[in-house]
Amino acid sequence: MSMFQIDQAGQMVGRSMFDIYKDDPETLVTLNRALAGESLTVETRSGEYYFDSHYGPLKDKCGAITGIVGLSTDITLRKNLDFARAVALYSEASAEEASEMKSNFLATMSHEIRTPINGVIGMASLIMDTELNAEQRSYADALRGSADILLTLINDILDLSKAEAGKIDLESINFEMDHLIGDVRKHTHVRLKEKRSQIFQINFA
Repeated sequence: MSMFQIDQAGQMVGRSMFDIYKDDPETLVTLNRALAGESLTVETRSGEYYFDSHYGPLKDKCGAITGIVGLSTDITLRKNLDFARAVALYSEASAEEASEMKSNFLATMSHEIRTPINGVIGMASLIMDTELNAEQRSYADALRGSADILLTLINDILDLSKAEAGKIDLESINFEMDHLIGDVRKHTHVRLKEKRSQIFQINFA
């Protein structure tokens, strides 16, 4: 009853619908149309409540209109469910759009980054084909290897994006731990030297 701003059901007795809806211009228009002879169904709202309201003319035996008959069905739950469903659909669509934008961005950036990296790899290969002393060859090899690693990281980022979209197949690749550690040492020895750090090999045998 709070939807009609009353405390007790008895307060409805003797009141006309025009009095109940006196502060609702749209409903008053509907009531006047029903009083003029129309039968109509409208969706109305009172505060936080929603209704499907059916109005029509009340006639006597001679067919003369003597009043209005009305029936309202509370559809608040249905409206709230519809709203929640709409919010969920919007959130899902927004998430899909954001995911697609991210994937497109990563694809574009990976292409832009691959181009200079491939240039570095190519130049490093050309340098290694020239006459180099052992130290120079070591540096050129480290340059080539670092560029290869960077290219692999870019591919991994793209794979991560595909994984989020459920479009990736996992694969098992064998590797040698000694080779992996050796690659790490080779590509970090310059920075380690600058920081006066070392990588130690511990024999647990």
